[in-house]
Amino acid sequence: MANILIVDDEPGIRNIIERALEKDGHQCTQGSDAREARAALENQTFELALVDITMPGESGLDLVQYARETFPDLVIIMVTAVDEPGSIDSAIAAGVYSYMLKPFNIRQIRIQVRNALEHQRANAANRRYQEGLEQMLAEKIKDIKASEERFRAITSSTHDAIIMMDDEGKIAFWNEAAKRLFGYVSAEAIGKDLHRVVAPGRYRDGFGKAFSKFRESGQGAAIGKTLELEALTRDGQEIPVELSLSSARFNGAWHAFGIIRDIRERRSAQERLQKSEEQYRTLIEAVQEGVTVSKKGVQVFVNEKFAEIFGYENPEELMGKENIMVVHPDDRELVTEINRRRSQGEAGPSRYEFKGMRKNGTAIDIAVTVTQTTYFGEPADIAFLVDISERKRAEEELKRAHAKTNQLLGAISSILIAMDRENRIVEWNAVAEKSFGMTREQALGRKLAECGIRWDEKIVNEALEYCRKTGETRKLDDIRYDPGDGKNRFLGMTINPVLAEDETARGTMIVAADITERRVLESQLVQAQKLESIGQLAAGIAHEINTPTQYVGDNTRFLKDGFEDLERLLEEYEKLVQACREGNCSEEVIRRVAETTDEIDLDYLREEIPTAIEQSLEGVERVAKIVRAMKEFSHPGSDEKTPTDINKAIENTVTVARNEWKYVADLATDFDETLPPVPCLPGEFNQVILNMIVNASHAIADVVGDGANGKGSITIRTRKMKEWAEIAIEDTGAGIPEEIRQRIFDPFFTTKEVGKGTGQGLSIAHNVIVEKHGGTIDVQSEVGKGTTFIIRLPLES
Repeated sequence: MANILIVDDEPGIRNIIERALEKDGHQCTQGSDAREARAALENQTFELALVDITMPGESGLDLVQYARETFPDLVIIMVTAVDEPGSIDSAIAAGVYSYMLKPFNIRQIRIQVRNALEHQRANAANRRYQEGLEQMLAEKIKDIKASEERFRAITSSTHDAIIMMDDEGKIAFWNEAAKRLFGYVSAEAIGKDLHRVVAPGRYRDGFGKAFSKFRESGQGAAIGKTLELEALTRDGQEIPVELSLSSARFNGAWHAFGIIRDIRERRSAQERLQKSEEQYRTLIEAVQEGVTVSKKGVQVFVNEKFAEIFGYENPEELMGKENIMVVHPDDRELVTEINRRRSQGEAGPSRYEFKGMRKNGTAIDIAVTVTQTTYFGEPADIAFLVDISERKRAEEELKRAHAKTNQLLGAISSILIAMDRENRIVEWNAVAEKSFGMTREQALGRKLAECGIRWDEKIVNEALEYCRKTGETRKLDDIRYDPGDGKNRFLGMTINPVLAEDETARGTMIVAADITERRVLESQLVQAQKLESIGQLAAGIAHEINTPTQYVGDNTRFLKDGFEDLERLLEEYEKLVQACREGNCSEEVIRRVAETTDEIDLDYLREEIPTAIEQSLEGVERVAKIVRAMKEFSHPGSDEKTPTDINKAIENTVTVARNEWKYVADLATDFDETLPPVPCLPGEFNQVILNMIVNASHAIADVVGDGANGKGSITIRTRKMKEWAEIAIEDTGAGIPEEIRQRIFDPFFTTKEVGKGTGQGLSIAHNVIVEKHGGTIDVQSEVGKGTTFIIRLPLES
């Protein structure tokens, strides 16, 4: 049940709502205006109010504002006939729970009231829960403050320095004992790294590592043991301290607690005790060898190193035991015989190796030196032992590494020659043996020049010297050499520096491969590229020729049909002429002439036939132009350069490649008409220009797609630049990313999808322009804007 206030100036509305709500068990009070509602609110406690907006005197919105400020727990539902956005917004802004319009369904009123009361009760429960939390928090704060007071009392009375650090190692607490020990007051220490306060300079690593290790161990309860470290006081005094660490959560965060104890007095006592044994221990323990003294095969002394070598925790485990116990069963007979001979005064080896046995039964390799001595006035043997297991393993590894290296060198399919600083050969693999007809044994130790290799010796020697001086790798292509059969072949060679530890060149290594077959394949690949281009062009040219052929054929068929119509008209005219000659020019003959004239639409034929003839002639000329351009483009080239009109050559290439670019780009040319003939290989130059146009078209297609929503542009310019002829091919494609710009002229490098490019177009272009013409080819590109290739050809060969 709830106590509900109903405020409305219409009694009928109030009564309807009251009867409905009383059925649900609620207690209702009515008010006809804001004045009565205010009086009811001051005298009773209501959980919910239903209020109209428009009433005599004070409005419902003003009443809502008053009620929300005075009775914040009261839930208000606005029930009104006012359906205006401004009023609704004002009601919601005033804090009403919901807004209902008249006329209303009484069931809706009951549902809204039930929901509003549930909302009010939930808010009340939440408020009680919040108040309980606040009370609990206040009690916890009180307990924490009491704990802090006890903590400060304990830390103030202890003689040890107690320091609390946060997760980053910053000091958060510093007690009085810490102040007395290190000389810093709390304000000087808090917020600083522990090691910067108590261990600056060369002492910082100990404290820093101890804290890092403690934090990385999972921030557990304690470090596990105390550490003895060196600290520094404010006045520069070095003091030994003992550090123990533990962890706890403080104010919800992890903290480390360190207890630091001054151990100067204890350290002083330890030092006095150690001095009495210092000379003896210094002598024995400084030796990096195991030392044992034996009397008649029984050990009367062993040092810690000896125990360590054989896996014992301390020397006492070996004292009084026969020395044969540390010998592996495989070698006990050998060592027993040596001991017997020495005990009987016979000559025996003073240095030998045997297989030892550790406490856990594992075998180790031992080298021992034995000499006779006197121990407490009695004869004894003193032995110095060294664990040589690592050396033995290293020797085995070295043998295996040598074998593996030889195996790898034998498996390398390239020529490999390594030389020292004096150019003497230190490695010569099987491929070098086969290529130069000299065995490895014959080559090792010789200078390279003494091996009689028939190749471009001057070029190779210059590259070796450059590599040795600069420490940079040198690549050589197409080094001619004679393998001994009188036939010239080609080597691709890389000369690498072999650097010493100080980064100075101490030798060189030649890695070379016979690239004769590769060069043949490259030549075949160039031919294949040409064939591919011709195939590509053939399809495009067929398409280009098909268009003018189509409308030439259409116009010809139109002329044929038109001529047939004119023939019909001429026949009627002949009949008309004949009738006039016979004096029988009747109306019937004239009518048939007129009807035929109308049927064939003579005016239309007079207008269209000249146009059809003109278009046919234009189509024939277009076909002839394409055929001429193709003929000049594909004209077989020569092995020698000829003066070439490159403007005309570019124009022909643009024509035959039209089908590659016309759908995605508009192509413009800007030729320098004063450009003189350029000495070049026309066929190969045409191939370069074709590759550039195709690449530009593909780059633009990657941006514009099929060109349906707009095209890109390709611009080809020629200029005379002093002694050079310059050709610039500019496109508005996607551009070339800077990270791959240096690789675009590499063979087989392509960013196109599989099947769209071979990666040979730009490689061939670079070879033709640079190698065959002595020119240059450069690229300027900006991602998202386009690319410009600039080709320069010398005007004189």
